[in-house]
Amino acid sequence: MKPCAAALLATLVSCLITIAADNDTPNINSANNAMRLLAVGQFDEAVAQLDAPELRALPALKTRVLAALGTKSPNPVTLFLRNGVVVTGVISAASPADLTVTKLGNVTARVPWGDLKPASLYAVLGSAADARSADEQLGLGILARSLRLEAQAQAHFTAAFDLDPMLAPRITFWSGRPLNARQQAVLNAAAQMVSIFKGRVRPLAGGRIEISYDFSRPEQLSDWRGVGGTSNDWKIVNGALTTTALAADPLLWRAVVTGPVEVGARLNTPEQGYTAVGLAAWADAEPPNGLRSQFAAIKSDRKFALRAGTDWVAEADLASAAELSPVTISADGRQVRASVNNAAPLTASLNQPPSLIALRGGLDTKAVFDDIRITVTLDPGWLATERWLRGSAPLPKPARMDSAKPWQDSGLDLQLGRRYRVVVRGDWNSSPLFGPSTADGSPSLDNALGASLRNQSLVGRVGANGRPFQLGCDRILASPASGRLFMQINSVRLDGYKGVLEVWVLPADGAVSPR
Repeated sequence: MKPCAAALLATLVSCLITIAADNDTPNINSANNAMRLLAVGQFDEAVAQLDAPELRALPALKTRVLAALGTKSPNPVTLFLRNGVVVTGVISAASPADLTVTKLGNVTARVPWGDLKPASLYAVLGSAADARSADEQLGLGILARSLRLEAQAQAHFTAAFDLDPMLAPRITFWSGRPLNARQQAVLNAAAQMVSIFKGRVRPLAGGRIEISYDFSRPEQLSDWRGVGGTSNDWKIVNGALTTTALAADPLLWRAVVTGPVEVGARLNTPEQGYTAVGLAAWADAEPPNGLRSQFAAIKSDRKFALRAGTDWVAEADLASAAELSPVTISADGRQVRASVNNAAPLTASLNQPPSLIALRGGLDTKAVFDDIRITVTLDPGWLATERWLRGSAPLPKPARMDSAKPWQDSGLDLQLGRRYRVVVRGDWNSSPLFGPSTADGSPSLDNALGASLRNQSLVGRVGANGRPFQLGCDRILASPASGRLFMQINSVRLDGYKGVLEVWVLPADGAVSPR
């Protein structure tokens, strides 16, 4: 890592920890009092004393005990009560006030939560805890530590950290232990991701990450971009991502990915057309030149379907129609899999490895997306260039391209097969009658330059006689030849165009040098 980047990262991590400590770390006196109350079994009193997220998560587990046990065969439990009574049986019901335990002979006993000894309370709450909730794991760790169950406490603290490294200040506060070298490295990586994405970041093993979007904050939409300007058609309404436009082009997640990918989301059943989440890649094979995608869709005829390119390759009846149905799509190796409501998946051959994640909603109907979860490995070239674009290293000067001039010399020489990221800022007008256009152009294809490229998009060629290829607002590509890069708008007549674009062409292999 370059010195300036390392210094920036260290500062960022320090700031994040300071912010977290200021906002989320409990007062030491309140914390000690809460621990004392937990240790003597005064659970509700402890939570009331300390209004911290990790303790607020614990009362919520009360109402989840029944739901959690309802998904699996309940096991017998032994509950030790504060009056010395021991109750053995199966928890058959739960409410915020008490538990119902069914004993041998179908005899039931109502056990108020406050009557449980702390160790039994910990056991019951632990049985209902969400293994993917960092706050719940942290809360259980606090409860276990108050009972001097140090091994269990540290296991919960470790799980909470792995789920959300940005909880590090609260975890170290409660555990009393500094981060080890591995945890510090994970925290550093998480801090880098937090600086890039507005979704919630969770680093995973092997360099993979999970990023989730609940659309509770409008800024989460900035992690997505529309192709050809369609992002204006997508809005966050009532805590969900929504579009009602005839969106021929998808909304893309900004990052480029590599290797296995999984996307989960909750989708609505539209009145017409379909709502879909998909995996995509730019395809340069002629013809045509554009976005290739495979996506899982909920159709208006209450069908769940898998689409590859322009063909529906598999579909099944939608078993149930919740307001928003959970859908997943994943790709690994040569196969893509899609499922809804945890039903048996639909499968198809993978037409090419995906590098993009796309959302689609169309045919002039309301499409709604919520609780999107993306599990991927980020493309190293995209990640490196994204850091440069955000100011962590000196950028070369952009090439300036006049939209009214044909084939302009970029001043850049490309190398055959080397990967580059092309980022374009600015727009142009082709006529006073039309609004501004971007380097993505429109979804229709045009043979103005002798190839099937997006109409009015930015295109390039290597050398004076090279074959034109698609550029656009933001794209990673491999150079088809070695030589000088020339650029032009994909149109025969340019005399009516107005506007200047700034174009960065950054090597997507980690080596950028100022021009």
